[in-house]
Amino acid sequence: MANDERDDEETLAESEEDEELEDESEEDEDEPEEDEDEGSDDDEDGGDDEPEEDASSDDEPEEDASSDDDEPASDEDDDEDEEDEDDRPARASAKRSKGKGAKKVAKQKSAAARLAAARAAKAARKAAKRGKELKDEKAPIDTLADSKVAQQAATFSDWASQNKPTVYGVVAAIVLIVGGTIGWLQYQEAKTADAGAALAAAVETANARIRDEDEIPDEDDPPSYTSVEERAEAALTAYDAVIGDHSGTPAAAWAQVGRGEQLLALGRASDARGAFEAAIAAGGDDGAILWRALEGKGFTYEAEEDWDHAIETYEELSRTDDGRFAPVARYHIARMYIAKDQTEQATETLSELVESLRDAENDEDEQDYSYVLAQAEVRLRELDPSAVPARPTLGGGPLGGGSPLGGGGPGGDSQLSPEQLQELIRRFQEQQQQGGGGGEGE
Repeated sequence: MANDERDDEETLAESEEDEELEDESEEDEDEPEEDEDEGSDDDEDGGDDEPEEDASSDDEPEEDASSDDDEPASDEDDDEDEEDEDDRPARASAKRSKGKGAKKVAKQKSAAARLAAARAAKAARKAAKRGKELKDEKAPIDTLADSKVAQQAATFSDWASQNKPTVYGVVAAIVLIVGGTIGWLQYQEAKTADAGAALAAAVETANARIRDEDEIPDEDDPPSYTSVEERAEAALTAYDAVIGDHSGTPAAAWAQVGRGEQLLALGRASDARGAFEAAIAAGGDDGAILWRALEGKGFTYEAEEDWDHAIETYEELSRTDDGRFAPVARYHIARMYIAKDQTEQATETLSELVESLRDAENDEDEQDYSYVLAQAEVRLRELDPSAVPARPTLGGGPLGGGSPLGGGGPGGDSQLSPEQLQELIRRFQEQQQQGGGGGEGE
């Protein structure tokens, strides 16, 4: 209602403005008319007088004859003419006033009609404008409706209406596939977490403390064993459980590596080699697994004093992961030369290794092998004391001196004990988890 009243007021105001403009226009038109009326009156007076003068001039003889009789009549006519001239402006003004009043009354009488007409015109303009807007809005819809996509959608809609069971079946299948995929991913995530926990427990067992036989451990102490063999058997059982319960996972591949290490500690080199080969097959492109498995496989050949096969295995390791583990492989190859009494080849290999690692000491990408550098210097000094300047070494650390990688394995200068092997594995595991940083003494 308020909006309608406001629209009426605006419409009426517009109408009144139009009226005022019309009145002003009419006044301007009346002024020329007044002048014309005055002019016409003057013309009429002039026109009447001139003929009278002419007539009087023509009738001069008669005027003399009847001058006495006509004098009263002439005076009356003059009086009437004077009265007409005085009343003429008043009559014109009255005429104009009468005309304006009539127009004003007519305007007042037609105000309602004009308002109604204005409303109708305004409504018509709004309707025309709204029609144009609707047409513009509808144009894209009409274009879309005529498009090929819309026609195909309509065809599919008709087909779906006629084949509702099929549509419902497809939708149900999609829901099952999506739900099954999500469920499978969640299951795999949970399975991976369980496998990781089982692998961590097996590694903890493999690195458990060896206690004295007469030592009685506390109940709250972590598991410990009285011999390396006892611990290796316990760790082997734990790794077998990971492989059996979590096959196909990265944890199972790592468990094969651990299993090979424990079999090697028990003196079962051939069985250990089988475990390492299984780890290589399961590891795929995982460089860390390939490194540990190939190195372990080389150790099995060393245990059997098969130096040539060991060298072949270490050469394969040097090519793994774009040569990432080449320093480790070259150190092992040098040890094999020492085991074969090929001192010259061993000295040359170690000299090149020490030089390259020293040049890369400040390179973060090579920091993983500072431990290898220290042990290569020790080996090179043993072969030729003048070949390398003296520098601080690691002093053997927990491995008790000599080569941390076993001094050539079972056929080298110093036998690598299973305990030393486990410690070496632990160190390499820590280096891999930290992404580098060298070994002891850093």
